[in-house]
Amino acid sequence: MNLNFRIITYLLFWCLCLNVGAQRIKELEGEYTCQVLNTETIEEAKKRALNLAILQAMADEFGTLMIQNTGGQVTNKNGKSDIDITSISESVVQGELINIVDEPVYNLTYPNNELWCKVEVKFRARKRVIKNAEIESKIYRKGPDDRSSNIGVESSEFLSGDQLIMSFQSSADGYLAIYLVEGDEVYCLLPYRQDDDGKFFVKQGEKHILFSRKEGHYSKDVNKDWIDEYSLTSDKDLNQNAIHVVFSPNEFSKALDRKGEDSDRDLPRTLSLKEFQEWIGKRRTRDVQLQHTFEQITVKRRE
Repeated sequence: MNLNFRIITYLLFWCLCLNVGAQRIKELEGEYTCQVLNTETIEEAKKRALNLAILQAMADEFGTLMIQNTGGQVTNKNGKSDIDITSISESVVQGELINIVDEPVYNLTYPNNELWCKVEVKFRARKRVIKNAEIESKIYRKGPDDRSSNIGVESSEFLSGDQLIMSFQSSADGYLAIYLVEGDEVYCLLPYRQDDDGKFFVKQGEKHILFSRKEGHYSKDVNKDWIDEYSLTSDKDLNQNAIHVVFSPNEFSKALDRKGEDSDRDLPRTLSLKEFQEWIGKRRTRDVQLQHTFEQITVKRRE
């Protein structure tokens, strides 16, 4: 291969790379009209209208990610999906603003003695790609007569009196919270009750063993005396619960919860299912990297 051919090949390669990259960025036009509120100045109304015009145009082009507090998520592209969401939900625009191309054009009008602001804007944007960390959480049960140092058997089926133990690993540093949902009551299992910080940090690549004080089954960064151990009980033939795992590489605090009465001081802190759903919905709306998974578990009465 001669030098000129190598140079041409090199230039063609980079032109191809630039062309592929350029295809990801689109030039969009947005338009929005809003009433100027009594509590804001005209400049504040212009900024609000501009932001809404950009968001609406990006939502139309790239779609929105519907965040359901129950843990599911539905993608709605270009406003064409007819989705009936019965639970409390919020949306995240899947677009990222690059720059505004031309100066926005504003038009103020006074219909019916009300001040309205209209804006037209051209801008460049691209679809936001959410890259989540790889996570793995496992649930284990350990019988009440098992005095060994193992963490039990991986299972989602428990007998009354079995100990709950979990493991968690992530490909990135981050923060973790774990909740047990039973009917309309939600129990905060992690962070531990004595951890007043309200956050539980996990180190990437490290296997964190949770809810066990046995030697080697807790993180060196966690005070062993803080670790809560839980035995699942049921006075019914079959009790169905769910374990919810919340992880994000971005720092967050657990939901606002409450201590039980003196008679329940050994139980985890609690909040209502509605409060939990509202909290997880807000967290997922503000943090697109937050991951929320859950697994159903059963607890049977021990014969």
